[in-house]
Amino acid sequence: KQVASTQSTGTYSYTCAGEQFNSSEDMMLLAVFLVGIVSGDYVNIALEGKAGASSVAHGGIASRVNDDNTNGLWSGKSCYHSQSGSSKIMIDLPNWEHGALYPISTINVYNRMDACCEARINNAKVWAGDTMCGEIQY
Repeated sequence: KQVASTQSTGTYSYTCAGEQFNSSEDMMLLAVFLVGIVSGDYVNIALEGKAGASSVAHGGIASRVNDDNTNGLWSGKSCYHSQSGSSKIMIDLPNWEHGALYPISTINVYNRMDACCEARINNAKVWAGDTMCGEIQY
């Protein structure tokens, strides 16, 4: 159900038009911005969510994916790091457990930019709830 995907300088954007979600899932990512519409204004609803991960390594904790820090370098303390193999990142938005839904217009994924690790994001799938919005092709 991917509507749009763009890449420029390590940023991947996905649009899932007409959908409303209460959580987002992704694999091997740096930062996520869920851009929702509230009262006609665009806001980064991901900042209000709680991030979790199926694995964490080297101190690259899950909360880094939605902390508003898009510095692509490991030294910038903005990067999530998984253990080897497949990993899943989840961002639970406020009141998801009570069925709250958010109109998400765009999901921006900011990639790690260290020369060693840029390609690790290749083939990561971007999900919003049960809807796959796209797959990152590095």
